[in-house]
Amino acid sequence: DASGEDHLQQLLQGQGMRQPFQKAKEDVLVSYAQLYPFTNNLCRWILVKEQSWSEVMQPSLPYRQLLVVLLALGVIFPVLVTSYGVRHITNPIQKLIRASEQLTAGEFKQRIEVNTGDEIETLANQFNLMSAELDESYTSLEKKVADRTRELAILNSIISVASHSLQIQEILEDALSNTVEQMGFAIGLAFKLEANPNPPVLIAQRGIEPTIAIYLLHRYIRAIQGTTAAFPEKVTVFGIDDLQDDQLKNQLSQLDLQGFVYIPLSTKGRQLGFFILGKHEPGQLSPEQHSLLSSIGKQVGVAMENARLFEQAEQAAVTAERSRLARELHDAV
Repeated sequence: DASGEDHLQQLLQGQGMRQPFQKAKEDVLVSYAQLYPFTNNLCRWILVKEQSWSEVMQPSLPYRQLLVVLLALGVIFPVLVTSYGVRHITNPIQKLIRASEQLTAGEFKQRIEVNTGDEIETLANQFNLMSAELDESYTSLEKKVADRTRELAILNSIISVASHSLQIQEILEDALSNTVEQMGFAIGLAFKLEANPNPPVLIAQRGIEPTIAIYLLHRYIRAIQGTTAAFPEKVTVFGIDDLQDDQLKNQLSQLDLQGFVYIPLSTKGRQLGFFILGKHEPGQLSPEQHSLLSSIGKQVGVAMENARLFEQAEQAAVTAERSRLARELHDAV
């Protein structure tokens, strides 16, 4: 009679007909089956079977190894998928985010390198192209702003030196010096136009002898206009080959001059004089330089007109004073 044992009592009182127990530090599976159930419960014969847990699990060992392999694959495969996703998706996107933030902050030289071979790489290449174009546009804009600021500074300087005096010679000398110095020309000539048929008068020169300047003027008139009656009304560029005079070419070659710029000094549609500026490099002016030199010519023309009107006013005042004195002398006599 083994019914008094604790684990059998626990097993008989439970819901199932088998249950694992630990006996003498060994895991066992205990099961039972009733052999002759009697209704009067006078005698109960029960077949009890005890099996070692290792014996019970023996048939499942091959499946256990398979489960271990599947479990390992279940851990390794998600890790590989996650690593692939981080490498090919997350990291490139993070690079794009950081580069976009720096681009927003004004760092237009940002470039990112992505080698995923998919749409993200295409997106990164488009980002690099956009960043390069923005960098180029910003650099070009900075250059334009710097050039425009420089042009305005030059024009303001010319206006200030041209407006501080009412003497034509002083106006032309100061304006010519500033134009040559700040615009980077090698030589400069300033002429004042006189009434026909008188030729233009050399008022100021810089970097060249007066005799060569006068000779250059005559050869220029012969090559470009052919007459002293009219001069170009716009900024004009001509080269040393247009002069067609070997002696003058040799003299100018010694000064390393290759090109010249004619600048009319005019106001209210009337030309009062002109500048001839020489440079070491041949070729045309940029639109910005052309516009700046044209503005300089107009501002100097305005200053010359003011000086001319002031001179006329002085002469008129002198004439009026002489007339007044003559009348007083006549009345006194």
